[in-house]
Amino acid sequence: MGWLIGSRALQAVGGAMLFPSGLALVLAIFPPAQRQLAIGIWAAMGGLAGAMGPSLGAVLIQAFGWRAVFLFNVPLAAFTIPSGGGRSWTREPKACPDTSTSSACRSHRWASVPWCWPSPRAEIGGWSSPAVLISLAVAAGFASAFVVRSKSHPAPLFDLSLFRIRTYRVALVGSVLFAGGFFGSWVLMPSFI
Repeated sequence: MGWLIGSRALQAVGGAMLFPSGLALVLAIFPPAQRQLAIGIWAAMGGLAGAMGPSLGAVLIQAFGWRAVFLFNVPLAAFTIPSGGGRSWTREPKACPDTSTSSACRSHRWASVPWCWPSPRAEIGGWSSPAVLISLAVAAGFASAFVVRSKSHPAPLFDLSLFRIRTYRVALVGSVLFAGGFFGSWVLMPSFI
């Protein structure tokens, strides 16, 4: 049971770092003329993974046991890690030349990790427990660094001036509500199933 819980926690940390940076990477790689198609494929694959993941996981568990769910990622890692995490076929944006070492360029990725951790811990020790408060403070620090960097960088990862556009703000609120409901259902779905 310890291995199962530890492996799921490790997957959660990886997912928390990967998900926010996925769209940013797509936008950095594709030229403006191809971005709509690339974003459509990116979003479709995320939806496909969410729809097929539980069913494929159930098939693997039924056929090979619970450890098979984690072994499914081994071939992907075996391909990705030697290629430098995909660096041989992707390129970094010129405005952020060395994101492998620049914490300022990666603060948007790391900010999501401490936001995800407190919720399950709050159930145990409460929202005012030191571990939860420290995690939220670290997350707020990373998020603040991202905002400061976005305001001062000549080619920011996220253009904060978009918030001046009313239709963008409305669409963003809709997206947040959808994502909260959709991904929140994943917490309850395993118990229901």
